[in-house]
Amino acid sequence: MFERVDIYTYHRTGQNLKKNKTPRQNTFVGKKKAEPRNRKFSLAWIGQALAKEKVILYIAAFFLGRAILLGELTPFGAAFAAAVAWSFGPLLFVPVAVVAGLFTVMEGANAWSSALVVVTVFLIMLNLKPQINRPWLVIPGIVGAATMTIKTVLVSIQGAALYPYITVGLSLFLPQS
Repeated sequence: MFERVDIYTYHRTGQNLKKNKTPRQNTFVGKKKAEPRNRKFSLAWIGQALAKEKVILYIAAFFLGRAILLGELTPFGAAFAAAVAWSFGPLLFVPVAVVAGLFTVMEGANAWSSALVVVTVFLIMLNLKPQINRPWLVIPGIVGAATMTIKTVLVSIQGAALYPYITVGLSLFLPQS
């Protein structure tokens, strides 16, 4: 038994031990001719970006960016950008549409802080997507942590007042995704 080299311990019954295999033939003959690369500028990405499903996502992102609760809370844009980054991958026009929706209804530091949260959440989701095992738990956590961190830092730079800190804390308890 030790002298046989063709023993395979997981050999199925009914199969022939020695199959007649022919060695692979090299089909490559001679040198491959170098073909000149005529790269033309392709606008195919525009057609892919404007597919029906993606345009619906952009429109939804715009209107969710416009959604405001209690006069100044905007939790839906960042959550939608995170959900799209998880479900559909890097659709770069989604955070652009959310930020455009934000700037149509808000202005000043509150609009810029919300826009920064949307872009940050989108980029974090693109980087962490392969490492996330429980998306139903991690995605709202990422959105909440980014919202809390960014808005608290920007509120503390503007000046110490209790009301902005309360609005930042209240925005964490609204639906995140």
